[in-house]
Amino acid sequence: MNLQRISLVVTLALTAAGCFGSDPNQNSMRADGSFVATGGTSGGGGSGGPFDPSSPVPGVALATFDTKAVGFSFSNYNEPPNLAVNNAGTDPTLAWNGADGSPNPGCLKVTAPFSAGNQYVDIQSASLQTDSTNMCIGCQNWTGGTLHVRIKVDAGSTFTGQIEPYADTTSNYTFVGTSINVQMDNNWHDYAVNLNNAMTRNTGYDLSKVILYGVHIGTGNSPASTPTPVTFEIDSFSIDGAPAATGTGGAGGTSGGSAGASGGGGSAGHDAGTGG
Repeated sequence: MNLQRISLVVTLALTAAGCFGSDPNQNSMRADGSFVATGGTSGGGGSGGPFDPSSPVPGVALATFDTKAVGFSFSNYNEPPNLAVNNAGTDPTLAWNGADGSPNPGCLKVTAPFSAGNQYVDIQSASLQTDSTNMCIGCQNWTGGTLHVRIKVDAGSTFTGQIEPYADTTSNYTFVGTSINVQMDNNWHDYAVNLNNAMTRNTGYDLSKVILYGVHIGTGNSPASTPTPVTFEIDSFSIDGAPAATGTGGAGGTSGGSAGASGGGGSAGHDAGTGG
């Protein structure tokens, strides 16, 4: 896997920290790893009523996992909150599940061995290539687009954390994403982020040059009780309203691959945000 940037959600009440620069291997998290979830939308409940898991994927399907999970993996950015690297000997797992899905059978099954606040897993596509001058080759134009992903928390869990769909842009892997409070049931829900108005848009982002996409899932920094291991089903990444987007559906999605990681439960680098 081509490790790139991780971006972590930060607490808005604190004074913003400075950007760590454009190195895709650097982190934009606050020193305390804290974050908040705000903005974005979820298609489950509320004024829109219950989410119908059989509803068609909006816009262009990026990855539907109908037959396999090719192209997706955990970020392995080395920092304490990332359970793919630091987990006391119990690794998170990612596998294909053909028995569940939305709208069709076939999805990613992810287990996250949560045991405390400020822990996360980050599921990401493989990275698009860059040339010898570090220019992005084949980047997607998602200007004006809304990124969707469908997620279900498996039965028996009382997970109270955050879901953060995100995209990294340009060859610097500049983060764009929004952390959303998880829907508190064990049904499929659509988590959607209007990228032009995302809560976190790090300095230098360019939605006409999307190089990867993914989702951060984390516990948050002030859980009501000690978090326990959780299993998630993840399906149907799609982009709606973008002028130019391509996907490979069941083959596992477009190439992509960096990180944006939920700092203990959501995402991303308010320190460098340009609005939201």
